[in-house]
Amino acid sequence: DVYKRQMYYTYNDKIKQYEIFKHLKLPYISTYIAFNRKKALQILNKTKKYPLVTKDPYGASGCEVELVKNKTELKKIINKTFPPNYSGEKAQLYLQNFIPNMLGDLRIITIGNKIAAAYWRRNKNDWRHNIYQGAEYDFVNIPKSALDFCLKISKSQKFHWMSYDLFILPNGKIKLIEWSCNFGSKAPMKVGIDIRKLISEYIINYLNKKL
Repeated sequence: DVYKRQMYYTYNDKIKQYEIFKHLKLPYISTYIAFNRKKALQILNKTKKYPLVTKDPYGASGCEVELVKNKTELKKIINKTFPPNYSGEKAQLYLQNFIPNMLGDLRIITIGNKIAAAYWRRNKNDWRHNIYQGAEYDFVNIPKSALDFCLKISKSQKFHWMSYDLFILPNGKIKLIEWSCNFGSKAPMKVGIDIRKLISEYIINYLNKKL
């Protein structure tokens, strides 16, 4: 499999992640991407359900993530991203369905073939649940199905380490938001889990086996 061990290939690139999620048939959030004005207007004309979420495909920590509440707002974003007769540098429009009534999302970190940490991220003051955006963390009542889901991906793709962000829907189904090989470790550290130390130990053990 061309993707095995390519954990840095999709780092900080949600568009590449989306393509791989499709390839692996993972349960991701419905996503719409346009690289030009024509495609963006097609999305505008076909979209009936709002709000949507617009993201910088190369952003992180919940930055440059906004709600698009209606067709008028989406058209303004399209005009800003792809002005008429625009011929400048390459631009992208990245949209996802907004899933309402999510009181938090789930961050799961794997190192090797083990779960290193798993915790809920919940924000009382914002619909974005990133720790950077003020969310609080909770290590209690983590669904085993979510742990097994992430571990299965890491094993099948032979990732050395990876963090996964998930929604758990009311019916128990999982929706993968994104993954990243380079992630914050503030929340695990608060409960005594030193992710950086665990990764360092994993690297040493891995290299010793190779020597």
